[in-house]
Amino acid sequence: MFMVIVILFALVQIILMKKFDVHVIDDALDKDSNVAVCRSAVEHEGKWAPPIDDLDIYWFDMDQDHPCKKECMTLLEIGGKHIDISSAIGYETWIRINTRPAGWHCDQDDRLNLTENKTSYPLCSMVYYPYVDEDLKGGKLEFEDGRKFTPKTNRLIVFGPGIRHNVEENYVGDRISLALNPWPRPICQELCFRPKYNESQKRRLEQQKQEMANK
Repeated sequence: MFMVIVILFALVQIILMKKFDVHVIDDALDKDSNVAVCRSAVEHEGKWAPPIDDLDIYWFDMDQDHPCKKECMTLLEIGGKHIDISSAIGYETWIRINTRPAGWHCDQDDRLNLTENKTSYPLCSMVYYPYVDEDLKGGKLEFEDGRKFTPKTNRLIVFGPGIRHNVEENYVGDRISLALNPWPRPICQELCFRPKYNESQKRRLEQQKQEMANK
């Protein structure tokens, strides 16, 4: 009986360790690639493509081109050395420039959650910091198990699916973060609410026509 308890305890510890699987990789990109991400983030204000709908989700297939495709693929390759993402067919990504999420959350398929009240997680989550002030005060990436990680220029943090996380409030200084979530299915092609998608696409096309007419 004692051995059964010991084995069960060990299994629980393994499960917990896997759940809170967090990896920190410093100097993730070479200097030129790091500068390229910073420049692109500022020039495009983090918008490398039109969002797929009003949820502002940016989705790219693995072979789809965008201003920082090479750098994103390199980061995904690095992350894949720590967490298996071999089944990924694409990824969602977004950039935050001196902003933070609304609060504690898990990265998930927000559309599926909003429309069908179902939960689905990416293969993992990645946060890359292309630029952070050396004297940044606060703004740490924090996890529900109590661990906190300080943002640092050219630092990549990779963690497993379904882990609640947050960014400390009221930080002082400049920071840019790039989020990458690889998925084994095309979350942005499912279009769980087609009417809203059609409406947003129609507005976007009208805006593009107006912009072209004003040139």
